[in-house]
Amino acid sequence: MQDIVNLKVSDLESLDLNFTPLVPFNSQDRYIQYRPEGEKWSSILFRDIHNHHEFRVKEFFLDWFCPGYPKSLMSSFADTYSNLFVRSLNNTVYFYGKNYRGRDSVTFYTSGTTVEIESENPCTPEDILEYSYSLIPATVNRHSLSHKDFYQRSFHSRNRDGGWFEDRRISRLSWQGLSDRITLEQNMFIGSGVGILKEPSNQHFICVYEDSIKNRALWIEYLRDGSSLEHGSYLLRGGRYLYTDYNLDENDSKWAFRRGTGPYTFQLKMLGGTVTIMISPGVTLCETPLESIGKIMQPHMENALTLLK
Repeated sequence: MQDIVNLKVSDLESLDLNFTPLVPFNSQDRYIQYRPEGEKWSSILFRDIHNHHEFRVKEFFLDWFCPGYPKSLMSSFADTYSNLFVRSLNNTVYFYGKNYRGRDSVTFYTSGTTVEIESENPCTPEDILEYSYSLIPATVNRHSLSHKDFYQRSFHSRNRDGGWFEDRRISRLSWQGLSDRITLEQNMFIGSGVGILKEPSNQHFICVYEDSIKNRALWIEYLRDGSSLEHGSYLLRGGRYLYTDYNLDENDSKWAFRRGTGPYTFQLKMLGGTVTIMISPGVTLCETPLESIGKIMQPHMENALTLLK
């Protein structure tokens, strides 16, 4: 059982955190709860009052899914628990809806940190979003894990298995650095880690790319045809609330995305397997035909496939 530590916001700078906490303005003397890494990943938790609402704020680095997707609001790969209210401000996309506990909640991703804010009582989007906008980055150790690549920050990539299939999908891979770059319109994504399953038959890998400030990510998975690997690939299908636009009729090229803000999800049959591509919210593909995504990714996938040999 991991111990929960009560500490001041000002103490965060001395910790080797793998994420950058966001805190209320002028809160250096505020006490928060800190869970050090152990059986589970590290996180911070605090409560705050805003416009007569009590908010529970939890922050951590979530590593088993493409960054930025509203995981706490998602009931599956294609569904959320409720309709979403989505806003973009200062290079961050905020998602409001019901979370897995049925509470009004906002989640967002910025500077490598997943933030989940839920209200203890019914709350309008305006009130909880207004509070979300007010959080600012805390000062962190400039040598901490939060500045490193995905595979170095990730709890599960360091072979920490968990109780969920998403945990095992990451922890069973062997992770290493990834020297590669992908440009999508005005977005530059830099290789931030590749996880490879070489046994029993070189059948699965995940490549992660991030922008320079860790606000956006590109997540690419490959599963070889004929593989019987458990949870080796997600099933892209029609769903409720998360995506607004679909193309699911083609067997070899499917996609789903949320108009205006993202995220984008593609699933392609190529290179003898199934390739799933996820692009963080906040990336807009105005000029790139969606049908061209596979061609853009193919040489990068071919390079990654050589690592399986």
